[in-house]
Amino acid sequence: MPQFSLKPKGSQFYSVIKAFFLKATGFLLPITFLFFLPNNAMACTAGELSWDGTDLKYCKNDNTTWVKVEGTSLGGTCTNGTMSYNGSNALRMCKGGAWYDVSTETANGTCSGSAATAGQFYYDSTLQNYVYCAGAGGLKQFSEKVTCAGTLYGGYCWYHGSSNQSCTTVCSTHGGYNSATLTYAGSSGSNTNCQNVMNAMGADGSTVFSSNWGLGLGCFNSTDASGTRYRDSAATTAAGQSAAALRACACNN
Repeated sequence: MPQFSLKPKGSQFYSVIKAFFLKATGFLLPITFLFFLPNNAMACTAGELSWDGTDLKYCKNDNTTWVKVEGTSLGGTCTNGTMSYNGSNALRMCKGGAWYDVSTETANGTCSGSAATAGQFYYDSTLQNYVYCAGAGGLKQFSEKVTCAGTLYGGYCWYHGSSNQSCTTVCSTHGGYNSATLTYAGSSGSNTNCQNVMNAMGADGSTVFSSNWGLGLGCFNSTDASGTRYRDSAATTAAGQSAAALRACACNN
């Protein structure tokens, strides 16, 4: 069965920094200084897979956010950081010397394209998640390690605000505002993402309309009986609010 090995990023990070200081200064700064630059602050490439020594993780569309992949222990022995198709409609990953399934959510559709054969997987930039072919189970996407009391979609935790409520207020009891409000479903996101988030939250309305409300509301639906869905083209902000809008807010938990 195919296996995929994922190399930790720490050694690569050190090599890049070392080369930079040697070139710029002619000498290498003490290694203790370099440790003040945290690994999780590194930029990454959307869809990049990495093994951080404890968990499998991948990079979101913002080229900054790493998301860990959820899994349930299967036992056995293996080499940390490897991935394998188990032959029974599921991917598995190795951590702590034991196999874990790559817990999944249904991603709608049949196996095709870059995931036409059982075990093949690829990064879907619309879902901002990995999708793989689970054989007879069709396409599935990775479940992510996110603590969320709201609606988990696209790797982010969503809440549906009340009338005249900003996302700052909505997220004040949920770990604070998350920029996915802007980048995923807001002015820097897409109507499709806004639509999918609204569907996942069970919001009223159907089609999403793009319109410049000038209030930085991002993805929202109206408070009237129609519940019409909109994506405000004005730059989405955490503070934006309107008595006519029920905002879709991404919070940190």
